[in-house]
Amino acid sequence: MGPPSTNTGCIRSSTLSGGDITTILPPGAVHTPKQITADRTNGYLYVSDREGMRILRFKPDGSDLTVLIQNGDFTNPLHKADQTRWCVGIAVDPIHRLLYWSQKGPSKGSQGGIMRAGLDIPKGETAESRSDIEVLFRGLPEPTDLEVGERGEVLYWCDRGELPLGNTVNCASVARGGGVVDGEERKSELEKKLGYRILVGGLHEAIGLQVDVKGGFIYASDLGGSVYRFNIDGSGKQKIYEAECAFAGVALV
Repeated sequence: MGPPSTNTGCIRSSTLSGGDITTILPPGAVHTPKQITADRTNGYLYVSDREGMRILRFKPDGSDLTVLIQNGDFTNPLHKADQTRWCVGIAVDPIHRLLYWSQKGPSKGSQGGIMRAGLDIPKGETAESRSDIEVLFRGLPEPTDLEVGERGEVLYWCDRGELPLGNTVNCASVARGGGVVDGEERKSELEKKLGYRILVGGLHEAIGLQVDVKGGFIYASDLGGSVYRFNIDGSGKQKIYEAECAFAGVALV
């Protein structure tokens, strides 16, 4: 991602063995790339650009680069210092053509939010002036990576903020017109007030999330150097890998 203070980030690809490294977006095309996700239905990649305060969409070869969300101007020091503008997590629902992203806010600041908008900018509007942005959750400890279920009805996210609501993996129904998350009837009074379920806690700076809906598992990583697996309802949490380093992402192949 390059130094966070400079607009020098890039996107690269490689084989699983680490060979055939290819630059997709050259340095400067993205400021500070964070979570990246693929829309295999429509053949696009999406990335959250943290200090760039934006969401980008592009083809796997780097073509058709489009700014979909722009929360500020990274050449403006006041904008760049405002961490509530920073985009970190991203998820795409190609079925309903919806885009989800997190704006994490200050560390442990409980000023984070999760937003939603269409995959396309409304006609006559710009990435800066979109009228279709919905705020689904606000006041979150420090939301990071996102995943959306295969049918686009459930949103999952990890939060690296302070306990008791941070260092967690969470989920919520985001289905328009209804829809219920499995286990909704087991929500605590706190969860009913929050509007989402806390699936697991006790992580150490949670960043990195993958949901295996068919297998019934969720995988999460953290800066404490651990990778976890647990059932999709939050039960059966296991630490499946640990190392003396920090993990900031996890993927299933």
